Amino acid sequence: PAELVPAVIGATGGLDSFSTVKGHNNNAWGVNGGIFFEPNENTRMGIAYRSKVKQKVEGTVRFAHPDLSGVPGELQQVVGSLGQMVNRQLYDGKVRAEITLPAVANISAYHQATPRLGLMADVQWTEWSSIQYLTFERVDGAILQNTPEKFRNTWRVALGTNYQFNDRWLGRFGMAYDQSPVQEGYRTPRLPDAHRLWLALGGQYALNKNMKIDFGFAYLHANDKKILDHAGNPNLNGRLDGYYENYATVASMQMIYTF
Repeated sequence: PAELVPAVIGATGGLDSFSTVKGHNNNAWGVNGGIFFEPNENTRMGIAYRSKVKQKVEGTVRFAHPDLSGVPGELQQVVGSLGQMVNRQLYDGKVRAEITLPAVANISAYHQATPRLGLMADVQWTEWSSIQYLTFERVDGAILQNTPEKFRNTWRVALGTNYQFNDRWLGRFGMAYDQSPVQEGYRTPRLPDAHRLWLALGGQYALNKNMKIDFGFAYLHANDKKILDHAGNPNLNGRLDGYYENYATVASMQMIYTF
C-alpha cells in the first residue's frame, strides 16, 4: 500500500544493494585514415578520420544485497516480499552488451608565424549519437538494465601557441572548448558531464640534441549542471534531483629520445 512507502523508506535507510559488472571483448575492427600536407614551408595541415567500432562485451554481474533482519517487525512482511522480488530479478550471472564507439574526424593546422612563434589550431567532430542506450542483458535475452543515454554529436575547438625562448627552452599555451554529448534530460550520476573549457600550460627542455623533456599542466572547468534524471520515465522510475560542480586538473611529463 502507498501509505507504507514512507515507513519502509525510513526503516531501510542505508540498506542499499550494490552491483559489479565486469566484461571483456576479444576483438573489434575499425578504420583509421589521414592526410598530411604542407601548403608552404611555414604551414602544415592534417586531416584524420577514425571509423565507428562496434564492441560486443561479455562478462558477469554480481550483486551484494543488504541484511534486512533489522527491519521492524510490522514491516517484515512487506520488506520480505520486496526482498524476494529483488532476489528473483537481481541475481549473479553472465551478461552481455553491445556498444558502438563513435566515429571521429579531425582537422589541425600549424603555422610558423615568426622564427620563435608557432600557432596551432584544431577542430574535432565526434559522432557520439552512435550511443543512444546502455543496455545489459542476460544470456537468455532478459534485459538487466537499459539506460537511455541519448548522446548527441559534439565539436571541440582548440587554439595554441609555441614560443622558442632559446635553444633549450620551448613554452606552450593552449585553450579549448569541448562540448559534452550528454543532454539535459539524460544526465545521470554515473556521468554528470557538461560542456568544458580547457586551459593548458607547458613546455619542453632540450637536454641535448637527442634528448628532450616535455611537461604540461591543464585545468578543465565544466559548466555547473543540475541532474533531473528519470531514466526516460518519471512515472515508472521516479526522479533523482541533484547539482554538480565539475572540474579536473591534469599534469603530465615525458622524455623523448631521437636517434
